[in-house]
Amino acid sequence: MYTALVEKLGNLPDNTQVFCGHEYTQQNLKFARFIERDNQDILKKIEWANDKRSKGLPTVSISIL
Repeated sequence: MYTALVEKLGNLPDNTQVFCGHEYTQQNLKFARFIERDNQDILKKIEWANDKRSKGLPTVSISIL
């Protein structure tokens, strides 16, 4: 991870934009729900993620600097 983040990405030109390539939010939340079944924050986040994805929207943050 150090090589990828620091040595490779860190050496790209300052104007380089890096974006996420995969949507794992729903899978990660499924796992979180398995571990903490009654956690209301997780249940709310699952609803939020399902709503976003049903509309074709991303659940990962996109920042443009």
